[in-house]
Parts: sequence; structure tokens; C-alpha cells
Amino acid sequence: MIELFERNHYSACCRTKALVDLLYLYPFYDNRRELKELRLDEDFLQHDFSREQMQEYTSVMGSKALDKRIKLLQNVYGL
Repeated sequence: MIELFERNHYSACCRTKALVDLLYLYPFYDNRRELKELRLDEDFLQHDFSREQMQEYTSVMGSKALDKRIKLLQNVYGL
């Protein structure tokens, strides 16, 4: 995460958090087909994606529905 606290506040999240947020905010990504249609970069997911961060973010959010979507994402993309 990038933050700048001078005149203007600037904040940016990492790609892992962005994906977790996407799955949290859009509940229709709840099946294999919908997740495949996201066309996620599989090379990124296999080499640069932080599974540990994903689990951290997911547990902090405390949503059973999100847990289910994350498990499906892991299954679909072999994470």
C-alpha cells in the first residue's frame, strides 16, 4: 500500500487486496464460469500473487460468503 500524507492524501492498494475486494463487493462471482470470465492473469496468480495476504484480508473481513468465493477462486486457478 502506498500512502502520502502531505498536501493531498494518496493511497493505493495492492493487487491482492483489489481482488479480495472485488470478490467481496460483487457476489455474482460465485461460480466457476463467472470466475473464469474475469480472465485473471494466471502467470501473475502463480508467481506474484500473495496467498498469505489474501488469507489475511479474507479473515479480517469475516465474511463466510467471501471465504466460499476465495476457496472457489483457489480451486479454479489452482492456487
